[in-house]
Amino acid sequence: DLPAIKLVKKWIDDGAKNDEVFRDKILPSFRSPTAYGGEQSCIECHMSNQEPPSFHELDLTSYTGLMLGADAIAKAKEGKPPVKVVIPGDSSASKIYQRLVENRMPAGISPSENRDHPNLTVLLRWVDQGAKCD
Repeated sequence: DLPAIKLVKKWIDDGAKNDEVFRDKILPSFRSPTAYGGEQSCIECHMSNQEPPSFHELDLTSYTGLMLGADAIAKAKEGKPPVKVVIPGDSSASKIYQRLVENRMPAGISPSENRDHPNLTVLLRWVDQGAKCD
């Protein structure tokens, strides 16, 4: 029920346009460490359509990056399109909204598991140490 999550839902359901709502409210929420109930901003891990440095090649720093989707380079190597994370007009089918509602990062942690799952602790420690990919 966080205001930022409700706003993303409404923005998607209203067509996910590159408009004032996106520029003035949605995009800044991705930069806020606390907008979605955590201690890190979305763009700390999702800042480019290339991996590394960005997880799942997802760029939440721009409308173009967000609408391109995730895993663009990896999927291109397979001859497939990127994974769409926003389905305009349909928040329930939009992966970004599903992630925000379930608040499960990284993927693969069951919603029934404790929020302090060991995998999340390891991931956050790695990010805090500079998220190096050697």
